[in-house]
This record gives sequence, structure tokens and C-alpha cells, in this order.
Amino acid sequence: SIYLDQGKLDDAITQLSVTAEVDPNYKAVHRNLARAYLAKKDYDQALKHLDLELKLDPTAYDILVDRGATNILLAKYDQARTDLEGAVAAKPDLYNAYLKKAELAIAQEKYDEARQNLAKVLQLKKEAVEAYVQMGKVLVREKNYAEAKK
Repeated sequence: SIYLDQGKLDDAITQLSVTAEVDPNYKAVHRNLARAYLAKKDYDQALKHLDLELKLDPTAYDILVDRGATNILLAKYDQARTDLEGAVAAKPDLYNAYLKKAELAIAQEKYDEARQNLAKVLQLKKEAVEAYVQMGKVLVREKNYAEAKK
């Protein structure tokens, strides 16, 4: 959606909602509605459209990752874990699922688990800068400032 690309979220939602009414089986419209609602921090509406897209394509493992990430934002940690575990079970090389699993572990103060997931991210994608940022968060939260500076 041009409106979405321009950051005109309300216009994008209006346009995409009309498209969804005309063709409720059009996966991309639900993805874009989810993106627009995420940008507006309307996580419940974003989840609604991620759910609809997943129903249309149950093999869209990236949707499980996005839904897991959204559930982390809502502090729905059990659902986030279910989504992210489902994604990596189906597609073990999905590095961003491990990255989100690390974010989930950090949110729950499970730092050893976060480290394991971040190690997997770096195994799959050595240049994943996000993994280093998350590792820095782990070290800071553990008050391991000397290691965090490295």
C-alpha cells in the first residue's frame, strides 16, 4: 500500500480494509493491515490480521514469528513461545525466530536461554547485528558491564 509506505496509517487501514472486504482471502492485505496496526501499536488488531493470514496459509512460518513478536509486546509470553517454537520446529533455519525467542527469554529474565538462542542466531547468520545488540542487553541486565563493552 502506498499509504502504508508513506506512513499514512489511517489512510492505509481504510484502503486495505476495503480490499479485505472485497477479497477476504487475499493474504497480502492481511499482512499489510497487520503492519499498519503494529505501527499504530494496536497489537490486538495486528494479531487479528496475522491470525487471518495464518489461516489462509498455515505454512507461512514467518507469520508465526510476527505473531510471536506481537505477543511478546502484549506480554502474552506463553502464546509467543508456542508461536516461535512452532516456527523453528517447522523451519529450523529461521534465524529471526531464534532472535525473537531470545527477546522472549530476555523479557522473562531467562538469560541462559537468551544466550542459547542468540548463539543459534549467530550460527545461522554470523553477520546478524541484532544478535549482538540483544547479547548486550543480556549482559547489561546481568550487570556484566565489562563484557557488554566488548
